Amino acid sequence: MKIYQEVSNSSNNDIDRLTARQREANILKKIAQTYRHNSSEYGKKEQLLKQSLAIYQEIGDRLGLVYSLLGNLETALELYNLELEALKKASQFYTQLGDSETASIFEYRQPLVALEMGKIYAQLEDNRNEVEAYNQARIIYQKLQDYEGEVYFLIEIAERYEKQENLERMEEFLNHAVTVYRETGDRLQEANFLRERIAGFYLYRLEPSEKGLETLNQALKIYQEIGNQTEIAKTLYLIGFFYSSALRRAQLEMQTETEWQSPHYWAAFTLQGEWR
Repeated sequence: MKIYQEVSNSSNNDIDRLTARQREANILKKIAQTYRHNSSEYGKKEQLLKQSLAIYQEIGDRLGLVYSLLGNLETALELYNLELEALKKASQFYTQLGDSETASIFEYRQPLVALEMGKIYAQLEDNRNEVEAYNQARIIYQKLQDYEGEVYFLIEIAERYEKQENLERMEEFLNHAVTVYRETGDRLQEANFLRERIAGFYLYRLEPSEKGLETLNQALKIYQEIGNQTEIAKTLYLIGFFYSSALRRAQLEMQTETEWQSPHYWAAFTLQGEWR
């Protein structure tokens, strides 16, 4: 282990230095595993695991990123897997000690590593393992009962698919987020998400836009059930805006056709008065 420490301190090559750190972490973990789980030795085991974990986190983030940027995705995955395994062991160790607060710190780190792994699987076009990595992260959030964290994670995945123009997968993960709110009984957040995220997605990103109107009506129904008058008014405004926009598009389309240019045909599609 001393040799690896010297290499990591003296090397000018980032990959060599971080690789040496990886081997140092492996040795620390193996030494820690030789200590029995009892009151006289768990202190030494804890210290070694902490040292090992700190290195895994360093190399997982940095060396994994380096190899990923170099295009060596398989090696990057191996490094992220090392970090993930170390985080799981640390979480289990502190759970056994009855220190749930420290255990949760290591658990919260795991979804972030899983996300990076999912990104690499996406580059490799390995759809099965990509989805599996995301599902692992969701399971951790569910275990911690951090449903808001799970929703934010799902939104981040959906936004990644949006950037890739993979709207089908984007829709899938947005709907997963709605399901989280529905299953936890948070009706207000469910309605808000339907109106502000899902409806907008259907109205502006997918065709036909009628699905967006259907989603707005779903949100409206929930607001009516819980008696939130303010949100009812906001949603009705959006529904009205949808109809006015649809009428305006129909009017413009008719005006471009020679046979329909006369107001006799398109005037019926003009809203009168202050509908808002």
